[in-house]
Amino acid sequence: MYIPPSLSLDVYTSIFDYLESAIDFSVPVMLCGDFNIPEISECVTGTRTTQLFNIYTQFLALNNLVQHNSILNRNNRILDLVLTTESLTVTVDKQELTLVTEDNHHPALNIQLELVNLDSVPFVHGTDDLRFNFHKVEDLLKIKPIDRIRLDNISRFLTVDNSDQEDPDFETPRSSILQNGFHHQSALDKRANGGPLKLPLLNGLSSSSLFDIFELLSAYSPRPILEETFDFTRKGEPAIRLASWNLHEFSAEKANNPGVKEVVCRTILENGISVLAVQEVLSVTSLKLICDELNKPKLRRVSEWKDKNHNWNFCMLDVEGSQLGFIYDSDGAIDIELISLTQGPDETKDDCEVLIAAFKIGELNLQLVNMKLNKSAKLETLRDKIKDLVSEEDMLVLFVDFSAFSTVTDDWLKLGGLQPVFPSSMNTSYLSSKMGLSPQHISNILCNSKVQGQITGINGVIRQGVTHLAIPNGWNWGGPTSPYCPVWAEFFLNSIMGTAL
Repeated sequence: MYIPPSLSLDVYTSIFDYLESAIDFSVPVMLCGDFNIPEISECVTGTRTTQLFNIYTQFLALNNLVQHNSILNRNNRILDLVLTTESLTVTVDKQELTLVTEDNHHPALNIQLELVNLDSVPFVHGTDDLRFNFHKVEDLLKIKPIDRIRLDNISRFLTVDNSDQEDPDFETPRSSILQNGFHHQSALDKRANGGPLKLPLLNGLSSSSLFDIFELLSAYSPRPILEETFDFTRKGEPAIRLASWNLHEFSAEKANNPGVKEVVCRTILENGISVLAVQEVLSVTSLKLICDELNKPKLRRVSEWKDKNHNWNFCMLDVEGSQLGFIYDSDGAIDIELISLTQGPDETKDDCEVLIAAFKIGELNLQLVNMKLNKSAKLETLRDKIKDLVSEEDMLVLFVDFSAFSTVTDDWLKLGGLQPVFPSSMNTSYLSSKMGLSPQHISNILCNSKVQGQITGINGVIRQGVTHLAIPNGWNWGGPTSPYCPVWAEFFLNSIMGTAL
């Protein structure tokens, strides 16, 4: 169950009265959930008492309930409670290995319930006789406890018979917004054109051998020498870097490549990026894999990064075909909070995909718009729609992806009266610069007049450190994470700076 925070005593009393009337406490009962009574940890130690705590303990006493959880969150509070009738034997421990990133306020719990008479429990008895014949890994999704994230985590340890059979009628349930710690189901991962096929290792290589090989490849994939280490200040004032990166067919399988994972994580950390708008995300699991590595690094190159005070999160809409998202650090040098996440207007769906996020960054309220243009996009339509979107009262930053275009004119960089950070002549394509092709303008960051005064004048196109020997490059080694370069811009957080480009 879940009780919202900061309710009145009357509401809490009504909730406990309802539980007493709705639940038969004469039989074994387990009641788990977020009760949002922050003073419990202090009251149980006797350092204080409150009227709400007295109401809670009276509820326990009247119904012969026992509280089992005493594990504190990072604020030294107990919000999640495990209550049972006295007849049940329960142990509650801290769950160290989690499938999703932990919320600061809600530590993962391992709850063990002792079942005394197994013969009386139908879902336990007799399951040894049940057998399944799986022909492809995705068949596991038909088992209720298995969702897409769990499957992606265990799939690399599985080997199944090959089968050409498809099951087009099966689709996993979908939610509305996908985030760390709040995601339970996701869309099926889309395979990129000609993507690599997962095969069992038949050459005798163990996982430890593969790790040793990767460490060798990583050692010969040097990271760039930084001109400066961004300390989230500029001219003595707090500042932040916002970035955009088309990660090109970013599937869970691609994100699981340790070379890709190392490059994405180190690029974010080295350049001091706090919010990254990403395009071409084929699976929400791919963003989770990156955030997990940033929060609890397993790769040596990521783990050795000196600044570890972060809490990385992701968000994207669980809408069919959606490929846009954000990765952001909610607990770094600057507090960042996601307020809302919405789709763009229906009238522009033929022209582009749009994801609109409202963030509170420090003391600023920013509208961050992630936009990927289609090849058939009409300038006039988008110009009018973005004008409607832009308000003189709001601080708006637009991350726009032109990868579907062969050329970009200056008119595209002035949508809705916005001003670009980079000129249209700026090459943001990694491949065109390395292969001697004509420059291609892929990504830009556009700002409205309200944000212009926040721009520090420091920005960049990241061309170094985006390759790795563990990433395929055709039949060669050392491919790029994406054919497109990440771009970033720096902004003051104090609203009085007035230093426009």
